[in-house]
Formats: sequence, C-alpha cells, structure tokens
Amino acid sequence: MVKWTSILPKAWTDILFWKECFHNLGCDVRRSWELALTKKGRQIGRAMLAPLLPPFSHQLSTVIDVGANIGRWAEAVMAVFNVKKLYCFEPDPHVFSNLTKRFSGNHRARIYPFAISSTQGEMPLIRYNPSVFSAGSVLLDEALRLYPQVKEVGRVIVPMRTLDELFPASTCPVIDMLKIDVQGYEMNVLRGAMEMLQRVRVLLIEVLFIPHYKVDSCFADIHGLLTNKCGLHFFNLGNIHRSPDGLATWCDAVYISRDKAQGGISPQNHLNSHGILTDSPGLL
Repeated sequence: MVKWTSILPKAWTDILFWKECFHNLGCDVRRSWELALTKKGRQIGRAMLAPLLPPFSHQLSTVIDVGANIGRWAEAVMAVFNVKKLYCFEPDPHVFSNLTKRFSGNHRARIYPFAISSTQGEMPLIRYNPSVFSAGSVLLDEALRLYPQVKEVGRVIVPMRTLDELFPASTCPVIDMLKIDVQGYEMNVLRGAMEMLQRVRVLLIEVLFIPHYKVDSCFADIHGLLTNKCGLHFFNLGNIHRSPDGLATWCDAVYISRDKAQGGISPQNHLNSHGILTDSPGLL
C-alpha cells in the first residue's frame, strides 16, 4: 500500500518531516508548524539541531554554551526549546559585546566573559577573523591553507574558570544540554568538568579529525575520555566538514547520559534521507 505522503511534492514531505521532528523535540503543535513552515526554522533544525533530532522530548531546563561566539546556536536552541536557564561563555571581548546585545533583556540568559578551562587563572586568546577560529593556540600552516580567508587580528589575555567550580551539584544537579565549541581546546574544558559531566544529559561537542592548531584535541582522545571516564555514550555525528580532497576535517558529535542510552535511544538512520547528516556549513 502506498503511503499518502509519497504522493506529496518533496517540499511538503520535508515540511511534514520537520514538523514531526520539532514536535518530538518538545515543541507544541503550533510552534512545530511555525518552525517547519519557514526557511529559517528549517535551517535551525538542519544546521544547528540536526544531531539532536531523535526524541529527547524532555524540557530543557538548563543549557550551557561554552564558546558561544555571537550566540546564534544559543538563540536557535531558545527558539525551539522552552529553556529556563541559558548560560553562555565567550572570552573574546570584541565578540562578547555582540553576544550581550543579542540577549539584552532576556531574563533567562546569563552571559559571562570567561574562557572555560581545566584550571582557574588567565590564558592568552589568539583572535582570528572570522572570530569562530579564535582559540587558545595558533592555527597551523596546514589549517591556514585549508581556510585561506582566516587572518590573525590580535591577542588578548582573558580570565578562565572551570565548569566544576561554576556549576556544583548543590546548585545545579542536572545539566540538560552542554554545548562545547572551543577550537581544539575541548580537552581542557572537559578536564575542568569531570564531576559536572556526570550530571550532563546531552553533550554537543565540536571535534577535530585532523590537527588544526599548534595545541589541540583530536576526536579519539575526546571520545575515549567521555566514554571511559565520564559515563557518557556516543550517539551521533552531524555537520561533517571536509577538505577539498574529501577528507573529513571536523564535525559536531553528540553524547548522551547513561540513563538515556539504557532507555533505548539510538541513532535514526532515516535522517540521512533528508540531508541532515551532510556536509552543511556551520552557521556560527
């Protein structure tokens, strides 16, 4: 028997697919239609929330964004989920001013000008244009050849804190979603969050498959730490980026807590048929 959706134009089948995805993520029916019917809504789903599309339909009470940049990802999450508390960390003072403007007047968002690391103190930040490449270490020549538009524009000393210090269990027993996008500095962030990671339900983290910076973290090391030491389970990959010769260079990886893994959640292969796990450009 032919499914009735098979006779619809592809544009409408995509809209229906996204409506169902947003509904599974916890949006009410009206909001699901609003997002699915707009190009911006589908872009939010495809480029920013794609790895999370399997049904994590709980309310996201607490979301932490480490490496928030100008806040596009955080804004997208707040547009889809009923987030009660959003904590954004962005150490670049030039970018931070734009981030604070984006969330000005939003009582649910708290914005901090810290780098997140394994210890407290200060660290150098190498600033690049585009600002999404700014990091705690310099880009390698090989990376600069991959991204010829990237230029260093300055260096600044920024304060650094740890997630374990900022989010003790006594005041923040559950972290519904943690996003980490820190340009090769991921292991430093994770080492300063070993206790907190036991309370994280969903982790979205940028991972590198090839070296980009003089000092950075690779996917294998991050995966080993998260699965062997932090009680998290690998779930999915999304937004895979490639070099001109087809080599995978970086992507977003999703890990979930043990209770979600034991609850039977597993990756949904049908996402590929809608162009979700593709080489889509980042929107941050």
